[in-house]
Amino acid sequence: MVTSYNGTPPDRNGRRMSPPTETVPLRGDGRSARSANGGGAPDPDAEPKRLQLRIPRRSDLHAVANGARETWRSIVRVMGLVWATSPRLTGALAAATLLQSITPAAQVWLAGRLIDEVVAGVQAGGSEQHMRAIVTLALIQFVLLLGSGFLQTAGNISQQLLQERLAIHVQLQIMRHAATLDLADFENAAYYDQLQQAQRESARRPVEMVSGVFGLGRSLVTFATMVALLLGLSPWVAAAALIAPIPAFISGSRYGWWGFQQMRRQSPVRRIMSYLTTLMTTDEYAKEVKLFTAGDYFIDRYDRTATAYYEETRQLLMRRYLAGFGWGSLTTLASSGTFLYVALLAVRGQVTLGALTVFTQAAAQVQGAFQGILGGIQGLYENGLYLSTLYELLEREPSIHAPEHPAPVRRPFQEGIEFRNVSYQYPGREEKALDDVSFTIDPGQTVALVGRNG
Repeated sequence: MVTSYNGTPPDRNGRRMSPPTETVPLRGDGRSARSANGGGAPDPDAEPKRLQLRIPRRSDLHAVANGARETWRSIVRVMGLVWATSPRLTGALAAATLLQSITPAAQVWLAGRLIDEVVAGVQAGGSEQHMRAIVTLALIQFVLLLGSGFLQTAGNISQQLLQERLAIHVQLQIMRHAATLDLADFENAAYYDQLQQAQRESARRPVEMVSGVFGLGRSLVTFATMVALLLGLSPWVAAAALIAPIPAFISGSRYGWWGFQQMRRQSPVRRIMSYLTTLMTTDEYAKEVKLFTAGDYFIDRYDRTATAYYEETRQLLMRRYLAGFGWGSLTTLASSGTFLYVALLAVRGQVTLGALTVFTQAAAQVQGAFQGILGGIQGLYENGLYLSTLYELLEREPSIHAPEHPAPVRRPFQEGIEFRNVSYQYPGREEKALDDVSFTIDPGQTVALVGRNG
């Protein structure tokens, strides 16, 4: 008998259900007790701190610069991956997004012109000239709305198809790479967590990548066109619209990084929870669980682990969204100030009712577009971190390579298989799983490989 296997035996369907390769306890505050070297966990001093109002420092400018660089890097990576998946669908979606993002500014401008023509027509007693102008503007607005609906339909079709293609493309990359890995890589807890995280999110992240990068582009163009309209009112109003979102951008970038690091740190914890659920809810392990009356133990362990996991997640979510609300209020203040400023100008007769409509709607659209930009940047930053993990995974090279000219294997076997002085040691462990083992399997002979787990 040869002891050479440390995993659990396969189930009746041939699947191997291995427990988590690394048990990671949680501290009393709900955070993982894993070291900074395992699974990409961040340093303790890099964890989120409570929001405090303070005077901006030079480090904030560095944070803006770093956030801008990382966001641009994420855009380049995502677009490169999307373009490699399907250039035709990418081009169609980009064109539809660009044209659709210009539509809001055109609609706002047309609404202002239409109101001015109506006021002028009323003052002129309903002259034929003003009636023709009103009908023309209404027809242009109808064509614009119809075109916007068509562009939205074309964009939705292209986006859905591109998301499916990208998800398949990423999953195939992971599968092809996993086929080249050494068995030792699957026994490495940190690397296995990384592989499982990439595989688990391969269905969700590509969808967020496509919608995020094109949604950000749409929001940026809309934001720029609305700010251009505000320039007609006052350069100071336009400058306020540009500056007000910066603090929220800094906060969003930082919490995006913290959120991704928390997700990586919690990866082994989620695997433990999944493993405990599988033990209690599948027929493969039902007999053993009842035989050893281990159900209460597994349930209690899941409850304690899930409670700590939830608490850690809750703390970050509360801080992230409260900080976003606080800093986002600056944009709301800028929009409300624009409303008041334009209303006072209209009362004094310095702007027309049409201009009042244009500027107030532009101010409202600026806030909505900014929220889209902030959400897009946060999503792109997190997706960029996922891509970094994916590329780090794909760049790992196996240490064992197949020979260029392998020796032919006789079929049927004539001499059997001989193992001569075989030793094996798991990465990161001092003791050997196999130590100088030699044996021969003769043709037609059956040998059972028995380990501690079966």
